[in-house]
Amino acid sequence: MTRRGKIRTGIFVLAAVTVLGVGLSVRNMQAAEAETTLSYVYQRAVNDLSGYVTGMEAALEKVRYANTATAQTSLAAQLLEESSGAKAALAALPVSGENSGNINRFLAQSGDYASYLSRRLAAGSTLGDEDFENLSMLRKYAETLNEELQKLEERFRYGKVTMNEAKTTLQNITEALPAFGGELEKSASAFGEYPTLIYDGPFSDHISQMTAKATKGLERLPQGNAEQAAAKYLGVKSSELEHTTDTGGGLPCYNFTSGDIRISVTKDGGLLCSISNSRTIKENKLSQEEALKKAEDFLKKSGITSFQESYYITADGICTFNFAWLEETDSLSVTCYPDLIKVGVALDNGEIVSYNASGYLMNHHTRSFEGAAVSAEKARESISPRLQIQHEPNLALIPTPGLDEVLCWEFVCKGEDGEDILVYINVQTGMEERIYELIESDNGVLAL
Repeated sequence: MTRRGKIRTGIFVLAAVTVLGVGLSVRNMQAAEAETTLSYVYQRAVNDLSGYVTGMEAALEKVRYANTATAQTSLAAQLLEESSGAKAALAALPVSGENSGNINRFLAQSGDYASYLSRRLAAGSTLGDEDFENLSMLRKYAETLNEELQKLEERFRYGKVTMNEAKTTLQNITEALPAFGGELEKSASAFGEYPTLIYDGPFSDHISQMTAKATKGLERLPQGNAEQAAAKYLGVKSSELEHTTDTGGGLPCYNFTSGDIRISVTKDGGLLCSISNSRTIKENKLSQEEALKKAEDFLKKSGITSFQESYYITADGICTFNFAWLEETDSLSVTCYPDLIKVGVALDNGEIVSYNASGYLMNHHTRSFEGAAVSAEKARESISPRLQIQHEPNLALIPTPGLDEVLCWEFVCKGEDGEDILVYINVQTGMEERIYELIESDNGVLAL
C-alpha cells in the first residue's frame, strides 16, 4: 500500500472511531437523561403516594371519633378519595411481588370499606363496635405504611436510592427500563402481613375463600366417570375426549378436550361447568327466537329445570343468553340473579358453542325467603317520579358487591328520554339497592 493509501485508510478509521464514539456518547447521554427522568417520575409517585396515605391516616383517625352520620359520611368520602389517589400513585411505580400486593390490597380494601360504610350510613344505619375496630386496624396499618414511605422519600431526596434494571415495560418502549429495585418492596415488608377483613364489599377476602354451593355434599367422581358425563353433555363418545389439566380452587373441575371443544365438569357430582368451542361460525341462519329455544332445550338436558331468561347479546355469529335460576313456591316466585348461566348458540346450525355455569354452581343452594317487610305498593314510593313504571314489580334476588344476596322488588321503568331502566328496591328497608339502564341494539340487550 502506498503512503497516500495508508494515510487515507487511517483517516477513514479515525473518522469511523469518531462517529462511533459520538454515537455511543449520544446514546449514553440519552440513557442518562431517560434514567434521570424516570427517577424523577418515580420520586414524584412516591411523594404522591406518601401524601395520599397521610390523608388516609388522618381520615381514619378522625372517623373513629366522629359521632354524627354527617361527619362520618364526610370522612368516609375523604378516605375513599385518598385511597383512590394512593392506588393511582402506586400504579405508577414499577413494583411487583407479594409484599407490594399487600399494599395494593390495603388501599383497595380501605376505599371499598369507606364505600360500604357510606352506603350503610345513607340507609340510616349506625357504626358499631366492629366497625370502629376495623377502622382502628386500618389506621394502624396506614401509620406503619406512612412511616416507611417517608423513609423512602428521604432516600430519594438525598440520592440514596440506586437505580437498576427492572423488567418493566412502558407504552411504546420494549427494552428494559431503569427502576429503583426493591425499595418499595422493603417498605412493604415492614408493612407486614395484612389481616383478613370481612365485610360486604368487592375486595373482601371472603370472596376468594368461597366454595361452590351447588356441589356441596355431592360425591367426588373418579376421572373416568366424569369423562363419561362430559361425553354425554357433548353427545360424543368418551373415547373422543382427552383429559387435560384439572382446575382447583373453590370450584374443582375435570377438564377435557375434543378437537376445538373444551369442556369442564365438576369433580363433585359431575355437573356441567363450561363448554368452549372455537370453531368458525358460518352465515347466520337462525333467528333469536330459534336460538333461544336451542339454549332452553340444552339447559333442560343439563338438569337445569327452572330458569328465567333475562338478556342476550349477538356477536360473531353467536347469540349468548343469560339465564337465572327461578325459585318457585306456592306463595312466591323469585328470580335468583346470582345463579347465572350463560349459553351461547351458533346461529349457523344451532350448536351450543359456549356455556358457563360458574355463577350458578358457586351460588345455587336451597334458600328460604322471609316475608317482605315492604310491600310492592310501598316500594313504589321509592321510585323516582321521573320514571314511569311499566308493569307490576317482580321479586328478584340480586348479589351485593361482596357476593351476599338481598331480596328486592324489581321495577321495569321508562326514563324521561325513553330509556329502559331497572330499579331494585330492598324488600326489608325500602331503599334503592341497584339501578341499571338497559341498552338495546341490533346485537341484543345489556344491563349497565
